[in-house]
Amino acid sequence: MPIRTASAPAKKISAAEAASLVQSGFWLDYGGCLAQPDVFDLALAARVEELSNVGIRSSLAAKPRAVLECDPEGEHFQWHSWHFSAYERAKSDAGICYHMPPNLGEIDDYYRRFIEPIDIVVLKVRPADANGYFSFGAMNGWMRALVERAKTLIVETSTAVPFVYGVGILMRRNKSAFAWPGRQKHPATDPLNALLSFAYTLVGNELAGLVEGLGLDSYIGSLHQVDYGRRSLALDLVEPFRAPLADRFVLTLINRRQFSEADFEPNDKDGLYLRPESCKRFLGEYEYWMLHAPIGKDMNGFRPVLRATVEGYAAALRNNTAFQPWLYRQPEPDTLDAARMQPPPNDVKVPLATAEPVAEPSAAQQIAPEYGKPEELA
Repeated sequence: MPIRTASAPAKKISAAEAASLVQSGFWLDYGGCLAQPDVFDLALAARVEELSNVGIRSSLAAKPRAVLECDPEGEHFQWHSWHFSAYERAKSDAGICYHMPPNLGEIDDYYRRFIEPIDIVVLKVRPADANGYFSFGAMNGWMRALVERAKTLIVETSTAVPFVYGVGILMRRNKSAFAWPGRQKHPATDPLNALLSFAYTLVGNELAGLVEGLGLDSYIGSLHQVDYGRRSLALDLVEPFRAPLADRFVLTLINRRQFSEADFEPNDKDGLYLRPESCKRFLGEYEYWMLHAPIGKDMNGFRPVLRATVEGYAAALRNNTAFQPWLYRQPEPDTLDAARMQPPPNDVKVPLATAEPVAEPSAAQQIAPEYGKPEELA
């Protein structure tokens, strides 16, 4: 898939300058959940009396949003959510937040096919690495579609966003004879995707057993919607382990040439399965992988980490406290290089702005003092 590049280089601007780009009647998109911007949100709220009829799309607001708190009657900002959090539901009851019922897996297609190009997309991301790549962190979802459809893209960088490799980045280290066609499932039509699906299934089954052992229902999740026969909570908890556990495991096997095309056979759904003997070898390698720590990691294999994660989630539910997912790699010092984005198919020009640190309290802090000091950004 091609990467967008801009006709003009990205430039670093303050949150106030970024918010000044918004005009009455604009449509904005805040991404969703962990991708929602904080400093930009405060700076935009400071302009509440200057603006009207500004639409904002997002999803699963994990904490109060300044643009809603500063406009309790919804006279200036209209918030539209793909999926309500408890906070958004309360704002819906107050008449200032609106639900857009989606099919989660089709949201990216909505943006690409049915929604007009977005005036401004603002996403909170991890600072760029040495190669100039930002990371969406745990909130990937439909973010790429937003980037493709943005007239103007603003990224708010923060080291609070975890670096998430994602299978696409990891597969750049694929040195095997297997080609990587991108993620394909239900069915997996190539050896790499067949191995990934198998690994995800094994990790998900382990997590489901731990969840049910602690008295929780593995079929009722927080992020994955309830569906017949699907262990949605187990799928939620798999997410932090996909890249560091399953993806790295599969990549290690194929780079060691431990599996070849001859290890696979077609199934009755036009996909591929491992042959029985090859499946036994895969399970043996998986067991070894689960019982041993990665090089340089002080841990007794992955299974204690899976158990600790499920126990932490259960405790958070029962005690109404915050849940901290497991991080394979701790945050590193900020680095920031210019990011380049390509024009979308309709040739919309996309200037990219990056918010700078906010040194002084902004007017938005005075409007919504309960938000405290804005997070400083790189």
